[in-house]
Amino acid sequence: MPTTKLPVFFVVFSLGLLCLTSSGFAHVNVADISFSSVEFVERPVPRSARLEELIGLPPADQATAVIASKELTERPKRLVLRVDFHSAVDFQAIANRDAILFLHSYFCLRQSDFAVLSAPTVYHDGRPIHADALSKQSTARAGGRGFTYTFYLNVARRENRQSKPPEVGFDFHATPENVCFYVTGSGASGLIYTSSTAIVPKEAIAAAINQPGSN
Repeated sequence: MPTTKLPVFFVVFSLGLLCLTSSGFAHVNVADISFSSVEFVERPVPRSARLEELIGLPPADQATAVIASKELTERPKRLVLRVDFHSAVDFQAIANRDAILFLHSYFCLRQSDFAVLSAPTVYHDGRPIHADALSKQSTARAGGRGFTYTFYLNVARRENRQSKPPEVGFDFHATPENVCFYVTGSGASGLIYTSSTAIVPKEAIAAAINQPGSN
């Protein structure tokens, strides 16, 4: 009796849906994030971005206060690109499983070039997403419309050939480029979530930088 072979893409897609419905999160999701907008903004320089990312803003501020008894009443500011993107996935629910969310960004057309395009922190409603009591209070999705998340792109950065791997420089004022990004969630059991990849178009970056009053 002849057998029917299913196309490979159909099998992979079906397995992805099975993982999503059975465990709540899939390792690979199909187009589950999408770019919304980019805006040129002024933002305070982080006190301790790495601590803020791992343990949350209040504990990081407390740790910094112990190290430095005298703090500036207002931190210096820098110009960055605020990127908003949309997803039906509740990232806070992933973080509440004691997972660390990580935003990965890279040049779409030269993935082998290492550049610090952005911090790895994902924000929702102005707060970094991590597992703590404060963030657990606001996980509801309004009207089934999904969630709007934010991360921040650097506008320019000097090269650093002494870093490992060597870090390339860039300047979006002079040369805007397409920036690809995706989100992962990792816990004690390993990787529990990987989003699809979305793109911040170079045209949108150029338009944001060239807005009147942005320079």
